[in-house]
Amino acid sequence: MEYNFDEIIDRKGTDAVKIEGLLSNWGRTDLLPMWVADMDFRTPEFIIDAIRERCEHEILGYTVKPQRYFDAIHSWLDKRYNWNVTEEMIQFTPGVVAGLAFAIQCLTKPGDRVMMQTPVYHPFFIFTEKNEREVVYNPLILKDGKYRMNIPQFKELIKTCKLFILCNPHNPGGRIWTKEELSEIAQICHENHVPVISDEIHAGLALPGHKHHPFATVSEEARMNSITFMAASKAFNIPGLSSAYAIIENKTLKERFTEQLEKTESGSGHIFAFHTVATAYEKGEEWLNQVTEYIQGNIDLLDSFLQSHTPKIKAIRPQASYLVFLDCRSLGMTQQQLIDFFVEDAKLALNDGAMFGKEGTGFMRMNVGCPRSILQKALNNLKFTLPIPEYKQIIRIFVDPYLRELLIRNKKDQMETVENKYITVAYKLYTMEDGEKELFEEAKAEHPFQFISGLGTTLEDFENQITALSKGDKFDFTIPADKAYGQYDEQHVIDLPKNIFEIDGKFDSERIKEGNIVPLMTGDGQRVNASVVEIKPDVVVVDLNHPLAGADLIFEGEILESRPATNEEIQELVKMMSGEGGCGCGCDSCGDGCGDDCGCEGGHCH
Repeated sequence: MEYNFDEIIDRKGTDAVKIEGLLSNWGRTDLLPMWVADMDFRTPEFIIDAIRERCEHEILGYTVKPQRYFDAIHSWLDKRYNWNVTEEMIQFTPGVVAGLAFAIQCLTKPGDRVMMQTPVYHPFFIFTEKNEREVVYNPLILKDGKYRMNIPQFKELIKTCKLFILCNPHNPGGRIWTKEELSEIAQICHENHVPVISDEIHAGLALPGHKHHPFATVSEEARMNSITFMAASKAFNIPGLSSAYAIIENKTLKERFTEQLEKTESGSGHIFAFHTVATAYEKGEEWLNQVTEYIQGNIDLLDSFLQSHTPKIKAIRPQASYLVFLDCRSLGMTQQQLIDFFVEDAKLALNDGAMFGKEGTGFMRMNVGCPRSILQKALNNLKFTLPIPEYKQIIRIFVDPYLRELLIRNKKDQMETVENKYITVAYKLYTMEDGEKELFEEAKAEHPFQFISGLGTTLEDFENQITALSKGDKFDFTIPADKAYGQYDEQHVIDLPKNIFEIDGKFDSERIKEGNIVPLMTGDGQRVNASVVEIKPDVVVVDLNHPLAGADLIFEGEILESRPATNEEIQELVKMMSGEGGCGCGCDSCGDGCGDDCGCEGGHCH
């Protein structure tokens, strides 16, 4: 069967973290979500069918672990890794992260030292510290685009530790460790009586041409001195089922771990935990082969694009998983500038590399487990985004009145004196051309515009009209050009020296093309968008007028929600605002007619 991974599935309204978490994490919802580590591909139908079949029974009661569950795990591991795992070695856990926490609790005591290799999946050190253990860092070495272990340092540091947490395959770097590397650290840990926890949740996503090696299979020392955590969740896109398992061959370690689970009754599982995993392993091999091929294609596309268009951003090509660590250090940005660049300019929600440890500073993590058209859209955002630190600052250019007004309205003292409402609206925005209305943009009910009043993120006249209305009210009003974006001013079409747009001494012909929108920065740090009008031998002609300058704006729509904003919502938005306000797309506001040129998804800026 041929599976369709190009299908775009709308996840809005499903409580998906990567969608619903945009507002709480970035204060906005207009970003392409490429951060949370789940895939945007349809969960395999055979797994959905297994869930449907179970739900057809009228009673969803307590459940036991069926023999089929153990048999499926045994067959899967035997076939893929030649690993003979028996039922007695398998212990259900409610997720790998939860299992890690239980293992830390049963194998160490407060004050003990636990070693890990950064950059690494951040719950490793978060949960270690929350359990009052001391984290010991053995940073990985990045050489020739691939992470390597610092074995000499490992040998010294392990002497004072009580536990080692291994990420295999590595997250965020995607490295599959070799048998030789794993055998060496297994021997070192054995000699120092340090047990190993091996997180192998990405094992099933080994990419074409690469083979995963479970830690416990590389030597007798590894087999008898480790706890391995695995799951079908990443490989088959079912992380929401919270179904993982630990494999422990050492009976003493198994008893200690099981006892820890029993203290919180966390080892029983739930009604969907077992048949879904069994079904994935019984029927999922072909699906997995196809999805990893597709992911590899996405990685190849990303890598090729970066080399051609953004060579200062380098992809650490993973050997497993759909997560790609981006080395952005050559951009010369601070970490905050790097985050701002991807959010404000490229409109991408990625993981901050620094969250994986200080060795992740200068990096970002991108999830490419998505339809290729979505990835291409993200790459286009990068292609047509001007990394401001790479360009010379403009020596004081004229700032449109709409920007100055916005900066004034966004002063914090005003925020503290105006009633704040959380409002969502569906609307159509028309402009008048030769006496006729023309549709400029639309915010539909399924993707409404949302804002908080009193924060200066919308046109004043737009907000005054909307805030007076209640849920269900219809509206139809016009904002004249003078109260919107002013009249079109020919003086705002200016010549800029061509050398402003040079990178490493060469004119950026890839991005600076007629019709492209490029972000610029004034001498005092204000950001403005400009449309490239013409490229001449010595200058670039740009238009600083707002796309809607000179236009009367006609809004027709309906209030979908209007209620007092919570303090949390207000603070989240305040933190997002950098003094320019709005959505960061260069428009005066959101919901006031950004248009397609602003670079926001769907035309409008929410």
